[in-house]
Amino acid sequence: MVKIIRINRKYFILLILLILISNLYTLTFLSHTYLNIDDDSYISDQITTDPISLKSSSTIESWNITKEETKDTTDFIANMPSVRPDGDLYIAQIAIDDDTTISTIPSGWTQIENLYYGGTGPVRFATYWKIGISEPATYTWSSSLPVLWIGAILRISRFDLNNPIHTSDVSIGKSAFPTAPSVNTMINNCLILRMFGADNDEIDPTYWPSGTTPIFQKDLGFNSIISAAAYHNQS
Repeated sequence: MVKIIRINRKYFILLILLILISNLYTLTFLSHTYLNIDDDSYISDQITTDPISLKSSSTIESWNITKEETKDTTDFIANMPSVRPDGDLYIAQIAIDDDTTISTIPSGWTQIENLYYGGTGPVRFATYWKIGISEPATYTWSSSLPVLWIGAILRISRFDLNNPIHTSDVSIGKSAFPTAPSVNTMINNCLILRMFGADNDEIDPTYWPSGTTPIFQKDLGFNSIISAAAYHNQS
C-alpha cells in the first residue's frame, strides 16, 4: 500500500510519452499513478513526468546524476553515463529552480517536453533524447538567466531506432495527488520510466509510485529543487 500524504499549495505538470520498439502489439492504456510526497506548506511547485515506454527486453543500463548547487549559473554541464555505447538511447531530464527559459540545448539532442510553472516558487522541467554516436563525457544546457540546476542522463538499450519516441501527453494542475495522464499505445510488454522534478526538497523517502523500482532521488537542499526517476515493466 502506498501512503500519499496531503500537500498544500502544490502545482503539478505531468507528462507521459512512449518510446517505440519493434514488434508492435496491442496495449489499451497506461494507468494513472501517484507519487509519495510529504506535507509541507512551503513547497510551491512540482513537475512530474511519466514518460518512456519500451518493450520488456529493453533495459535501463545506467545513469548519471549532476547537481549544480554551489552557485547560480547560466550553464549546466550534465555528466553522461560512464559507459556510452553507440546506438543506445539516452534520455536527459533537466530541472531548474525557476521558470527561466532554457535557451540552448546541446547539438544532437531532441526535446521531448519543456514545461514550467511560473507561480510562487517557480520550477521548469525538460526532457530530451538522442541516439548515441561517439558520445562525449558531458553535455551543456544553457539558460537565459542564472539558476540552480539538477538533472540526469539515462542510457537505455533495445528500442526502435527508426522511431524511438512514439507519443507524449501532458496534464497541468493543482492537486495533493499528482497523477500521470493515460496514453494509448500499440506496444505490449513495456518498460515505463517516470521522471519527477519539484521546487523545494520535501518528498517522502519512498517517493516512487507503488509497483515501480526507484532509480534515483537527488535534491539541492532546503527551499531548492529535487529530481527523481523510477520505472516498472508493463505486462
